[in-house]
Formats: sequence, structure tokens, C-alpha cells
Amino acid sequence: MTNIEVICIDDSERPEGIPADRWVKAGEKYHIVEVAKMTDQESKYGCKLAEINIDDLAPHDFFRLKRFAISLGIFDDEEMLEPIDISALKEKVITKQ
Repeated sequence: MTNIEVICIDDSERPEGIPADRWVKAGEKYHIVEVAKMTDQESKYGCKLAEINIDDLAPHDFFRLKRFAISLGIFDDEEMLEPIDISALKEKVITKQ
């Protein structure tokens, strides 16, 4: 799974362990390069982004998937957002221990 374009819809509650300059910004476009089920985070889903590498900031090495939506790109002057449906990604999800 690589290069899925998404838009950040929730940049709230930045963990203290992640510097502001390495945090997502609402309204900005990013590209998901990996999705994983985070067993240490109540089995929530997380993702890695092409634009921001936080691998060295464990345990915060994934962004929660719910922070992003896929742009449907239906209108030229505005974008419709569709929440990410994890069921469509289940075959490609990696369980993070």
C-alpha cells in the first residue's frame, strides 16, 4: 500500500513527544505509505506518511488513521471528504506489536 492521498481533518491533541514541526496540520494533503493496527493503542489503526517521518519518536511512530479523510475531488472549487473505510484496507494492514 503506497501513496494514498488524504487530507488531515483532525490535528488536535498532539502528543508531547512529537514536536510541532513534525505534526500534521488540518486541511493539508498527505500521502499514506503504511497502515497498521496498533495493539499498544487499544488496537486502533495508524498510518505512516510520506511527508512526515516520526519513526524515531516511539511510541508515537504512527498517526491515528481517523485523523485523515480521502478527498473525492468531485468539485473544482471545493473538496468532498470521505472518512477512510478500514474494511477496504484490511488485506493490507500490518499488526504492530
